[in-house]
Amino acid sequence: MATSLIATPALASGPSATTATERSGAVEAHTGNTLGPNGGPPGRNGGSPPGHDRGDANVTVPTLEENTSVDAILNATYRLEELEIENETAAAVAVNDTVDAVNALVGEYRRVRYADSRAAFDRLADAQRSLAVLKDEVDDDEAIVDAISAELYAAGNASARLAVSDANAVVAANEGEFRNPGQRQKAESALGNAVDGLERADRAVSHGASGNGKGKSKAKKSDRPIGPTDRAKALTHLENAWKHAERTLDTVEANTEPSLSLSQGRPFERNGTVRVSIRAVLSDVRPYAYDNATVTVNGDADADAVSFATDEAAGTDAIGSTLVDLGADPENVTVTVTATAAHDADRTVEATQTSALRRRTSSRNDPIRTSTGPSRS
Repeated sequence: MATSLIATPALASGPSATTATERSGAVEAHTGNTLGPNGGPPGRNGGSPPGHDRGDANVTVPTLEENTSVDAILNATYRLEELEIENETAAAVAVNDTVDAVNALVGEYRRVRYADSRAAFDRLADAQRSLAVLKDEVDDDEAIVDAISAELYAAGNASARLAVSDANAVVAANEGEFRNPGQRQKAESALGNAVDGLERADRAVSHGASGNGKGKSKAKKSDRPIGPTDRAKALTHLENAWKHAERTLDTVEANTEPSLSLSQGRPFERNGTVRVSIRAVLSDVRPYAYDNATVTVNGDADADAVSFATDEAAGTDAIGSTLVDLGADPENVTVTVTATAAHDADRTVEATQTSALRRRTSSRNDPIRTSTGPSRS
C-alpha cells in the first residue's frame, strides 16, 4: 500500500482551531449529501445580487470531528489502508495519486486550519479525481472510498468558509476606514463574490444537483448519489470563494495601515548592565504575514529580533517579546521596533521610545509611550 508514504507535516504551534471556531457559528459539515440550514445555501440572508453587496453575510463554519482541517485530511487519507489493493493495478495507481495529492496539499496550509493558497484546493480536487478512479476500481469498498471523499471535501469546505468568514469580519471591523465609497464597494463586491462561491459549491454537492454553475437557473435534480467527481467540481467553487476572500483582504489593506504598540517589563541589573523585556503587539489585516520585528537600541542593529506568535486568522494580533540590553546607563536610550509584512515590503510599521527606559523600583509593568504608524520606504 502507498498509504505509508503519507507524510505528517510539522505543524506550527499556537492558537488556531479554538479561535477560529469562536469567530463564527458552527453548523453541520456539508459533505456532499445535504443542503445548509433551512434547506437553502448558507452565506447570505438578504437578496442582494452576488458580487454587489455583502448583505447579511452570515457565513458559518462546519465543525469537524477532528480538531483541524489538516488532521481531517490526513485521517481521512489514512483510511485507504482499509482497502485491499493489489500492487501494479489501476486501483494502486489511484491510491498513489491520492496520496501524492495529499502530501502536496499539506504544505499549502498556513498552519492547520487555513488554506494558504489556491493550490490547496487544486490538490484537494486532484485527490477527489483520483478517488473517483479508485471508486470505479474497487468492488465492495465503494462506501469507504466515498467516505474518504466526503471527509476530504468537508475539510476543504471548512477552510474556504473560514477564509470568507474572516474577510466578512475584517470588512465589518474597518467600516470607517475606507477612503471613499468606491473602495468600500470594491471590498463588498469581492466579499459578495466569495459568498457566491460558497453557495455554488453547496449546489454542486446537493442531492445530485447539476446546473450551469452560474446560479441563474434552478438546478436539475439527479437520482445518482454525490461522488468524488461532484466534489472535485465543487472544490473549484471553493477555490474561487477563497480567491475573492483574499481580494477582500487586499482591498481592506489598501485602505488601512498596521499599528504597533510596545510595553516594557521591570528593568533589572545583571553583571553591570541593565536589561528590560519589551513586548510588541502588532495589529493588521494579515498579522500572520509578520514573522518578526527588528529592534535597535540607540541605532544599534545588533539587538535581538522580536519573534511574533500569531493566530491563523485575519484581523487579529501578532505578539512578541524580547530582552533588550540597555547598557550601564539606561537613562538616555532610544529603542525602535520595526516590522515589515512578508508579502508587502512597503507595509512597514515602527514604534520608538526615547529616554524613558530606566531603572525602576515599581514591580508593575509600565507602558511605553510610543509613536506608532506606518513607515513607507
